[in-house]
Amino acid sequence: MSAPRSVVAALLLLLAATATTSAQPAAPTPTPEPKAPSPDRVDAPPPAPAPVDPTAATPADLGWPADTTTVEVTAASPHVLDAPIRKGKPLGKIMRGTRTGLLGVRRGDRRCKFWVELAPRGWLCATRVAPTTAPPGGEVFPIVAAGEILPGTYYDVGPDGAWAYADKTAARESTEVKELIPGTMLVSRGRVRIDGRVYLDTNKGLVEATQLRGMRPSQWVGLDLRATPITGWPIGLTVGKRRGDVVIVRAAADKKAAEVRRIERRTQVAVAEEVPGWVRIGDGEWLARADVRVVTPQPVPDGVPADAQWIDVDLDEQTLIAYQGATPQYLTLVSTGIRRGATPAGLYRIRAKASTTRMAAEADEAKLYDVSAVPWAMRFKAGLYLHAAYWHDAFGVRRSHGCVNLSPRDARALYEWATPVQPPGWSEVEVELPAGVVVRIRDAKKPNPTWFNYARERKQAKPIDP
Repeated sequence: MSAPRSVVAALLLLLAATATTSAQPAAPTPTPEPKAPSPDRVDAPPPAPAPVDPTAATPADLGWPADTTTVEVTAASPHVLDAPIRKGKPLGKIMRGTRTGLLGVRRGDRRCKFWVELAPRGWLCATRVAPTTAPPGGEVFPIVAAGEILPGTYYDVGPDGAWAYADKTAARESTEVKELIPGTMLVSRGRVRIDGRVYLDTNKGLVEATQLRGMRPSQWVGLDLRATPITGWPIGLTVGKRRGDVVIVRAAADKKAAEVRRIERRTQVAVAEEVPGWVRIGDGEWLARADVRVVTPQPVPDGVPADAQWIDVDLDEQTLIAYQGATPQYLTLVSTGIRRGATPAGLYRIRAKASTTRMAAEADEAKLYDVSAVPWAMRFKAGLYLHAAYWHDAFGVRRSHGCVNLSPRDARALYEWATPVQPPGWSEVEVELPAGVVVRIRDAKKPNPTWFNYARERKQAKPIDP
């Protein structure tokens, strides 16, 4: 049965009203009012301007071309300092004529108005340099002529002493004269003839040639183990005190045994066996222990990095080995102090390198000496160096006043090997602790010596003049 028409009509009207209401847009969401700022809020301040360095300067401030990038040293071997102040620590010496890059300029004080920063490092007062357009460059000191082993010709004063004159006029008139005692050693720059007499132009002045004796530097050179490694350790090096010495090889470990052959000093030999007083170098071949230096590689000392450079000096054997970590790099014979203890055992560091230096007797030493222009000197303790000795050829035998004497070729090889490398144009390099190649000096009584206390060494009392 169908619904009444009135009911159907009412339902249709209700549905139409509902559809109209749903099609209307939604009321907009009210926008919230902005919040009032918090009374304790503080805005970040703007960034501060970069500080202005009051010491900053430019080449133009010195009256130089604004584009100056290279300077030339005009002073005689000034000290390069680690800071632009008079009390800066010396880093080394740089020689006149060296040209180096200009890294910066700083203002100073009334004693040095401007400082210049040099490449690769360090500062000089600007009065010691001048701008140049030439490229950077400098000599490698000491300067050694091609084919020579020393930076000059060396002489010593004879037993009767000698006289040194300031110039030719002084030599003619016997004025401005300085007495040279026996034991003085000099380096000559050439010969000068004055009124028929031959003089040598030395670092001490003009000296008549007849009053000086020429040196015969050693030609000995050690073993470069980088080029030719040794596989059969230990090895031996025969020794002798004088040129021409030989050692006798005997058929048994007995000084009365038959002579087998003779070997020149400084010959490398195999070490097959050791018994008291003797070393066997082959079947039926024995050397007296005093005639041979036995060398065995050593472990890296405690406290030394495993890959670092270091040097081992054996006072008993009079030998030296330079190492890179545990790998031997160079082996040679040396001459240390004549008296036991003159070259003290210890763990040291190379504190300075000097292309040449002067060495003279201390006031309390019995024998006077004044040794000029000692080349390739590396200081490890106040007054003690590894250095070239041009006045003897007894390496492998004690000979020095305390330093570690090396042949000229050995000294140069070690000097160029040891870091830091001396920059071109520099004649000296200072090394600050804890840097510096380790030098261990040992003997049978002190096979593992302790570190030397550098704090006990006397400190420099006055600043270096820049």
